Amino acid sequence: MSLAKLTRCSISKQFAPHCLSQLVTPNRITAWTCVELPFRACHSERPLIRWVNTSANLCASEQGQHQPSGNFRSTGQGLPQVSPPASRSTNPEEIRKFAKLANEWWNPHGAFRPLHAMNPVRCKFLRDVLCLSFKIDPVQAEPFKDLSFLDVGCGGGILTEALARMGAKVTGIEPQHDNISAAIAHAQADPVVAERTTYLAVTAEELASSGTQFDAVMGLEIIEHVDEPQQFLKTLGSLTKSDGALFISTINRTLRGYALAILGAEQLTGVVPKGTHDWNKFLTPEELCMLTEGTGLELEQLAGMVLNPWSGTWALSTSTEVNYIAYFSKVSLADRLQQKQQPGLNSKAANLASA
Repeated sequence: MSLAKLTRCSISKQFAPHCLSQLVTPNRITAWTCVELPFRACHSERPLIRWVNTSANLCASEQGQHQPSGNFRSTGQGLPQVSPPASRSTNPEEIRKFAKLANEWWNPHGAFRPLHAMNPVRCKFLRDVLCLSFKIDPVQAEPFKDLSFLDVGCGGGILTEALARMGAKVTGIEPQHDNISAAIAHAQADPVVAERTTYLAVTAEELASSGTQFDAVMGLEIIEHVDEPQQFLKTLGSLTKSDGALFISTINRTLRGYALAILGAEQLTGVVPKGTHDWNKFLTPEELCMLTEGTGLELEQLAGMVLNPWSGTWALSTSTEVNYIAYFSKVSLADRLQQKQQPGLNSKAANLASA
């Protein structure tokens, strides 16, 4: 099931085969989106100016005639809704923390200045690895055309927009609707980015309940903010297509990681707001790999990311002592069975842990 696009701007084309849907968390609607359904949905020639006032008109002609399949269920108004997950890895306090900073996402000198500075080196790693993995010519301006990406914990869309400019169709998800509003508003300034991006105010578990999968899933600078990292990784794996790619970047739980990310960035310089990070939630590369055991994810590449304090720029490094980024491939079931039949194949996680 693929996700279609809906923005705040006027849309004059027919929406078939698409239908507006509500994504609901307890006691509140978090976002309006457009979801491609596995059945004939409603048609409308009317321009859509606002999300709320047009939804009933769009779906009135189809109410009661068709039932969604899979994990979507109808509401009383005939609108499909993503089924709530059995469990969530998100932390409500972390969500509230970043909601307070929703207006800061696109201020390059504000609370998210480190992410703006880090984004080029993250994109370089993603581009190099994905072009190699998918056998794409890295020289072309838009190497990711025809590929679908998911940016988990997208915030205001810093990474999402960069990936869209490289040609990908990118879905950004974030449980806090204020951050999604900031991402949508900024994307509208660039018609190309607006066309290639879809933002949803949902958790990864809620999106996974729809059965949607992507060519590549990015969970960058997010796993250190969740309560259940193993469940989180399992969910991201389920959102990744077979033979697809999963990327995780985070901070290593080392004394140097504590000194630079918390004491330096938060306590002394104030580059990052105080309380942003919890050292106890940092993961070592070995722990990250071990948490993916049994998920069908295989570590393929690991790189450090280091900051030059004089220039303020980031670069890839062999040192993973502080910041690092990992690339996992989603191994197909056939390949996993073949590996079990070949006991000589060693786990990359075990090799890394013993290194």
